[in-house]
Amino acid sequence: PFPTSLLQAMSGKVSQAREPREPREQRQQREPRMELQWLILFPGRPSVGDWRRFDAAARIVRAALSYRTICHMVFGDRTRISLQAEFLDTWTGTEAHYIELIQAIAKGQMYEGVSHQPYDSGRTSSESLSAMVHEMLLSADVVLDFREDGSMVIGRFDDAQTPSARSALCVIGGVRDIEQREHGVLNQLCEKLKKPQLSVSLGTRAELTSKCIKVPCFG
Repeated sequence: PFPTSLLQAMSGKVSQAREPREPREQRQQREPRMELQWLILFPGRPSVGDWRRFDAAARIVRAALSYRTICHMVFGDRTRISLQAEFLDTWTGTEAHYIELIQAIAKGQMYEGVSHQPYDSGRTSSESLSAMVHEMLLSADVVLDFREDGSMVIGRFDDAQTPSARSALCVIGGVRDIEQREHGVLNQLCEKLKKPQLSVSLGTRAELTSKCIKVPCFG
């Protein structure tokens, strides 16, 4: 049975969401038991100023960082912006400030808890994504592929045994579905690196990405 073992391992003793500017000492008490990274595939091409859905992105980032999980945002042009909880010491939590900071990061400005990999015109989209995901997988014991047709997190997990995992890379679309070719890159790397890959679902109804992120962190 998947849910109680893996979901509890991922979860911390959390019952309510918090404001982004909560003191760092209190954030440390809210860490999930399992080390989580989120790979969130967003639309848009920051390299040419094509940003989409800042409102949703701000909610998603806040949800991930509030529980000290790493948030890797990978866009359509394969620009990558990775954020850790320390970024919350810079960000006031407003959407307007998020827009200002994220656009500055894309132009090369660095802040604590931020890593940026710009668009690489010398690689194809699949090559860039493969290189990024390969690096993320090196520190993950298991890949959790969130999709509406995956096995239910709440209930029995019948199509795979739960691994004894201490870390997970959670893959989810950010205001869009993950494309088939992106799934193909993920599948090939999991097979190559021998990483267990589990397709999981929070239900058949489409939900906000930020809400999906909060569930594994809540428990």
